[in-house]
Amino acid sequence: MVPLYTAGTLLYMVILTRSLKIKLRDLSRETWVVVGSALVLFALFWHFGRRGSYPFPTQNTPRRVLDLYTFAYFSGCSVLLRLLVPLFIGTKVLGKKPEDYGYRLKGTLRFTWVYALAFLLAVPMVWIAAQSPAFIAKYPLCRGSIIDGSLPLQSFLIYQVTYALIFVSGESFWRGYILFGAGRQLGRNAFMIMLFPYVICHFGKPAAETIGAIGAGLFLGFLAWEHRSFWLGVALHWGVAILMDVFALINRGTKVVWGG
Repeated sequence: MVPLYTAGTLLYMVILTRSLKIKLRDLSRETWVVVGSALVLFALFWHFGRRGSYPFPTQNTPRRVLDLYTFAYFSGCSVLLRLLVPLFIGTKVLGKKPEDYGYRLKGTLRFTWVYALAFLLAVPMVWIAAQSPAFIAKYPLCRGSIIDGSLPLQSFLIYQVTYALIFVSGESFWRGYILFGAGRQLGRNAFMIMLFPYVICHFGKPAAETIGAIGAGLFLGFLAWEHRSFWLGVALHWGVAILMDVFALINRGTKVVWGG
């Protein structure tokens, strides 16, 4: 997927600069650094940061424990490579403020009603998607903790808190670092640069979710662009993810219990 993202981004940059009649050498330092570092960070995350890249011994580790460890590893790598490193580059290398990359809080609540409406519209759509075997095979992401049809509530909560960190780091990377960093010179043309890695990250998930990522990425990008913040996008993304897990548990007939 890394070659696909790299080739797609480079091709888009060439087409974009030609259409805007901008020479590649005239692109700003920030544009080059953001686009280039995003490619590198995406490659590192794709090869070393996902659950399948868990580097520690797994022999004799119970499945539910191993699943939690690999998910926590995935979350930690996401925070490091998609939040902390980009934030360091943006502030220390490029001399910008965190607010310049979507971390601002002022004015964030102005579009709350739009996000709330989007969440309500997502409920029936997720419920319908949750009926498919492909969905049940993939979700909930804490399915490794399900034993004999029961899921400990504390395991579910640990997963969801860990999941929240993934969405904070993901949104800060896609709708923050890439969109605002490249968009400062390229304007809304940066939407496609942001969309490439976002959609690719959904490869391997149910087809409807992967295709839907195109519309979701543009929708979240547009809202973030309008109020210069990605925080409500985090809340919406996380809320829909919790819905997906809950509906999957219901359709599996899983009992959520305390302890276990």
